[in-house]
Amino acid sequence: MLKKENDNIKVGLSTYSLVRDLRAETMTVLDVIQWIADNGGEHMEMVPYGYSVVDNVELADQVREKAESLGIELSAYSLPANFDQETEEAFQEEVERIKKHLDIVNRLGIKIMRHDVTAFTLKPKEMTIHYFEEHYEKLVRGSQLLADYAAQYGITTTIENHGFNVQSSDRVQRVIHGVNRDNFKTTLDVGNFLCIDEDPLVGVKKNIPCAAE
Repeated sequence: MLKKENDNIKVGLSTYSLVRDLRAETMTVLDVIQWIADNGGEHMEMVPYGYSVVDNVELADQVREKAESLGIELSAYSLPANFDQETEEAFQEEVERIKKHLDIVNRLGIKIMRHDVTAFTLKPKEMTIHYFEEHYEKLVRGSQLLADYAAQYGITTTIENHGFNVQSSDRVQRVIHGVNRDNFKTTLDVGNFLCIDEDPLVGVKKNIPCAAE
């Protein structure tokens, strides 16, 4: 996992890369930080699978302190989200759920949080452009509410080219332009474009201008 900073490339790792060990409890998230430091990494993305900090403030503080002691930057936080809810009540509940993660992201000192906009496991019909357009307004509204909430903390929220419904560069850009917030951008994954048969070189070139740094 690479991060650009002042024209320099910083090498890091996502906790998701060690999710099997985290789920098997052969490693803790604190062990992951140590592993990154021991192997020459400089930053870590937090993906809360195999551990949770949103309901464990003590662990969140331990993560921040451990990272600071080893010089590991907590560069991003990523989690699933789904704004394609059947009722307004369910939609608002999902927004409020993710706001709690934003509170913890702020406590951790992280300035980028990536969230999805639809469920990751989709039926074939839910991956189509027709489905995307039918539910587009909900995807935009949910993202706006989160970006506005994140703004108080100076946090940038992002979507990734990820999850099949919003995976092509054009769909990512359409959501970003619809949300129209300075602190809403994209987390750019080079390989994910291949999942929907888009040339990664084309997708990266198109979405670099709206990528979070």
